[in-house]
Amino acid sequence: MNDPDELADLRGRVNCCTVLEAAGWQIDKTESTARNPKYRDGGAGIVVVRHDGRGFFAPLAGSSGDVIELAKLVWGLNLGAARQRLRPLAGVAPKHTPISRSLPRATPFDAAANWQAGRVLQPGTQGWRYLEMQRGVPKHVISRAVAAGNLREGIYGTVWAMHQDDGGNPIGWEMRGPTYKGFVRDGHKSLWRTGNRDAERLIITEGFIDALSLGTLDGWRHDTCYASTGGGWTHEAETQLRRNLTQGVQLIAAFDKGQGGDLLTARL
Repeated sequence: MNDPDELADLRGRVNCCTVLEAAGWQIDKTESTARNPKYRDGGAGIVVVRHDGRGFFAPLAGSSGDVIELAKLVWGLNLGAARQRLRPLAGVAPKHTPISRSLPRATPFDAAANWQAGRVLQPGTQGWRYLEMQRGVPKHVISRAVAAGNLREGIYGTVWAMHQDDGGNPIGWEMRGPTYKGFVRDGHKSLWRTGNRDAERLIITEGFIDALSLGTLDGWRHDTCYASTGGGWTHEAETQLRRNLTQGVQLIAAFDKGQGGDLLTARL
């Protein structure tokens, strides 16, 4: 029996580009744009990915649809088998990025400069009130994260949570607010982390607010690093996780209860 909730979760968290890569298809960068990557199977097969990775169009096969239909097409599977094949791909980002033939941005994305342009969270600001009043994060916990340089604030009370490269430089940030949830455009996901970087316990969550909440409940143990993947799973995040998982480190998955959390736990 197919669980409708699981199917909806897979449609929302599996990228069509990731499916094509897993099936051995190759991206045609000369025919692709940033919004519509084009893939070939080495023969006559062609698939154009649409809707930010959530849909596809196969012109020669006369087929289109969502990621479930794509899995059935490229692997020749029924619905149940397609669901099983998609589970480990949930949250996995595509490896290849197509060359965009669209006009470049007027101002190229500069993660460091844009991060510094964000406002510092302070008591009474919209972002601070969102974390404290709507999400129940204690004042001393917000102050702790602000002091670590991990949080800033954008428009409409949106709180930014910085993801860093190996050198500690910002490369992107989670964005959470009263009316918006997402990740900064053109940014890259790795990990948002707080606590002891050389920890004996490494706890992974889906979002930075989860990490802050869990750290609060956990009493902010000195032997623990609390981290967030930002809801995705990228090569940068995996590299940083592997680097931190030295012998003796305890790895704990603290994802949401439900099918989506189960999928991320299996991936971890």
